[in-house]
Amino acid sequence: MTEPVLRFENLGVLYRTPGAAGTRAVHALRGFTLQVTRGSRVGIVGESGSGKTTLGLALLRLLPRSAVCSGSLTLLPRDECCGRAVDVPVLSGKALRHFRGRHASMVFQDPFGAMDPVLRIGRQIVSAIACHRTLRDGAEARAFAERLLERVHLGDPAVVLRKYPHQLSGGQLQRVCIALALAHNPDVVVADEPTTALDAHLREGILSLLDEAAASGSSILLITHDISVVGSHTDRTCILYAGELVEAGPTADITADPLHPYTRLLIAARPTAQQRGAPLTVIPGNLPDLSDTAVFSRCIFLPRCPDRLPVCGRSGPPPVFTRDDRTVRCYRYGGGCGD
Repeated sequence: MTEPVLRFENLGVLYRTPGAAGTRAVHALRGFTLQVTRGSRVGIVGESGSGKTTLGLALLRLLPRSAVCSGSLTLLPRDECCGRAVDVPVLSGKALRHFRGRHASMVFQDPFGAMDPVLRIGRQIVSAIACHRTLRDGAEARAFAERLLERVHLGDPAVVLRKYPHQLSGGQLQRVCIALALAHNPDVVVADEPTTALDAHLREGILSLLDEAAASGSSILLITHDISVVGSHTDRTCILYAGELVEAGPTADITADPLHPYTRLLIAARPTAQQRGAPLTVIPGNLPDLSDTAVFSRCIFLPRCPDRLPVCGRSGPPPVFTRDDRTVRCYRYGGGCGD
């Protein structure tokens, strides 16, 4: 399917935080542009602090309205008449409640933090269903909830519904969270580091559930700091660094032939099968201070880049479109690379 469902156009997100010296403005995302097609799986990869979670929160309108400071974010629901797109940043009230869950949903990193610890699983699922669907009685609601748990391959769904969150394992509870996210077959599902706390076997099971959701028509944004996770579970990959999209393209092409120096370092840092359990290779240096606007006058990756050129210190490189549907933000692929 190639129909566009989600468009980020030059999206900018600015956090304002109080400090001893006054208000501090952190430019968490700058000029982020991406088009997501219906039923596709897109990996969003980068270190902690790169802006990955901010992107997901912006889509679900879980940021303060003032945080989205520039650009646009639109979604075209599959059941919307006349091809009318939803302008996400301006949603409020009933329209926003309808949007969340019905058109976009999120699977968070910590399933225990995502659930109410004092309510049974069944009550939480039924409450989420009732927000968007009219149910005749409790029996119908319970049957629907059991079907959702069966969809994510949880055994004995009737038993699971009677339990509290602390009575389930991390893997089981993450499946419950995915069931909630998929309850209304949303247009887009944001999965924010959904496998971080799980072992390899459970991780593969969770990623396979997201693959099944994509096969049913939901577009998946898979957020991760580990580029090895996107390998066989995404169609396209976007590399974020310090709030900028530095490389994007088909996942197979990016993992086989990375163009941006940061992408190459991310791939080199991932552990091989023989290195599982060994300390991760650390990329030298640190992310820049995104409240210091001086860092935007040059290439944002300059201090850590092993391939920097003189021009990199004079201005930030624009996105360059290369062959095979690739985008890279680097002077080595055009725009002053000979300086």
